[in-house]
Formats: sequence, C-alpha cells, structure tokens
Amino acid sequence: MRIFDAFKNTLHEIATTRSLIMTIVISVIFYSFFYPAPYKHQVAEQMPIIVIDNDKSVLSRQLLRAISDSRQVKIVEQTDNFQDGIKAIKMRQAEGILLIPKDIAGAILSQKTNAGIGIWLNGSYLVRAKAVGAGIEDAIKGEVEAFAKSKGINDAIIKSFTPVVTRPLYNNLEGYSSYIFPMVANIILQQTLLFGAAMFAASNRIKRFASNQKWHFSEFMGAYLAFVFLGILGSLFIFGTIFKVQDINTSPNIFLLMITIPLFSISVVGLGLFLGWFFKNPEYAFATLAPTSVVLFFLTGAAWPLQAMPAWLAALSHLSPATIAVHLFTPLNIMGAGFNEIKPQFFQMLSLAIIYGILAFVVNTRRAK
Repeated sequence: MRIFDAFKNTLHEIATTRSLIMTIVISVIFYSFFYPAPYKHQVAEQMPIIVIDNDKSVLSRQLLRAISDSRQVKIVEQTDNFQDGIKAIKMRQAEGILLIPKDIAGAILSQKTNAGIGIWLNGSYLVRAKAVGAGIEDAIKGEVEAFAKSKGINDAIIKSFTPVVTRPLYNNLEGYSSYIFPMVANIILQQTLLFGAAMFAASNRIKRFASNQKWHFSEFMGAYLAFVFLGILGSLFIFGTIFKVQDINTSPNIFLLMITIPLFSISVVGLGLFLGWFFKNPEYAFATLAPTSVVLFFLTGAAWPLQAMPAWLAALSHLSPATIAVHLFTPLNIMGAGFNEIKPQFFQMLSLAIIYGILAFVVNTRRAK
C-alpha cells in the first residue's frame, strides 16, 4: 500500500469512527468556544458592594455618586453596621465593603496620613477583587482631586492623588481570557490529537494481533501524516479563526508559525501513537490519558511558574509538547517573536518530534503480540 493510500484510508477511518471524529475534530471546535465563554467580557463588571457612609456629607454623596457611575462596581446596599457587610460577603451577596469615615473632607484638607476611606475586599476571586478595588479607587481619586482643587490645595498635593497610568503592551484589555486562553489552547490541541492518535494505535494493535500482521512503513507513515494533517488544521483553526472570534489580541509571526505548527503536530502524534500501542483497547487509552489534562495545565507554567517548581518536575514537564508549545506559540502568536527569542523551544520541539516519531515507528511496526 502506498503512503498516500494509507493517508486517505486513515482519514476515512477517522471520519467514519464516531469516537475518533468526536475526539479529534468536534472536541477542538467545542472547547474553542466553550472554554473562553465564562470570560467573554474579559473583565469583571458591576460587582456588588456594601457602603457604610459615616460622614453623610456633600462630599461623601459625591463620592458615592461617582462610584455608582463606575463600570466595575454597583452599590447594592447602604448600612450603618459593619457586620452586615461582612455577612453579605460571606453569603456571596457582595464582593466588598466601602467605609467612608466621619469628616472625610477635614482629613483631606489637613492632609492626614492616618485617615482615609476603607475598602475591604473578598480575596477568594482575585479578578473580582481587582475590579472592585480599581473601580472604587478610580472613582474616589477623581472626586478627591476635584474637591482638593476647589479648596485651593496646591498642585503638588493634588498630583499625589493622581493614579499611575499603565498601558499594557500585549494584553490590551487586561482580561483573564486574553491571558489564559492562548496558553490553554495548546493543551486543547495536544490532548484532542493525543487521545485520537492513541485510540487509533490501540485499535490498530487489536487488528494486527487478530491477523498476526505487521504495520508496514508506508501504512504507518500514511496514518502518521493523516493525524499530523488534522493537527495542523486544528492549530490553524484556533490560532487563526478562534483567536479572532474571541477577540484575542495577536501579532503573529506567520512564517515561524508555519514551521513550528507542523513540528508540534508531529511531536503530539508520535507520542500518541507510541502510548496507544500499549493499551488493550481504545477505551482504555482514552480513560487513562484524559485525567492528565489537569496535570498538564499546571506543568505548562501558566498557573505557577516553572522556575518555582522543583527542578526535576520542571524538567519532566518538558516531555509534554504542550509545555513547550505554551512557551513557543504564545510569543509567536501574541508578541510576534523572532527566531532568536524562541530558539530553545524550537529545538526542544524538534527533539521531541524526532524522539517520539522514532518510538512510535519502532513499537507500531513490530508484529503484534
């Protein structure tokens, strides 16, 4: 059988096998839309807060009006009892408490350093806490600056109220989805392709065992290339279409992506075909490999820096193509990195492609036992 014939036969088998088409094709499309869905708005908005206004002055009412106009927070209740605010946070009815003390105007005019507005935040959800803190701070600073200026406080003091203006270089929206999805996308691409290749190899092993035949080189290469082809299509779909649909800010290096995407697919397919040969049936392959997705997420360094992990664990993580892909595709997709900036990751991926390709060929072309 020629390589091209094996290539077509493999694609036909994938297309007509429900478990394979669901794993390799449908899963990529589904997770591409499903995973970013909870973070569609990128930043937290209209977070509920409790207000305790002990001042009840014109200035405090102006402050509360400015906070009410903020996009990040929403005042859901005003109370005189601090414990009511604590209870609301524990019951998840509010994300923070704002306390305006008595004579806030006097504290500003006398420039007291030990007096000011208090903010208590629920630290269980860092993104929400950041939104509440930023929303309140921005609203308060504007009103305090206007009040100070109206009272004749000199410009030097007023400038001390001015917040530092930051402009993000890559994640322009400063959203969680823009940060996490470009990294998780590599795990989605690896796991769906890995599961499919492993299930195919396990199924092929059963067939070879029943007929006592070997998988010839041309058959192996045709199947290998078919899976690599699907891996490339999946990568182009996510990096090209999904990133645009999900409003991920990109500045891709197209030339290097066209080189590294096939390398990534070759590595993953080689690993999948190698591991799949050791399972008695496709279901065992899927059931065993599926739980590794969560472990791989932490090993990529997306949630915890690799440099902060034990050296042996950080080294072990580089056996997964997805770990290298995170540090390869993120710079290429988001930052437009050049070859010198991704050179170590490029050669790591090339090494995995060679090693896993050889291992897959050795185990799959021997006679089944």
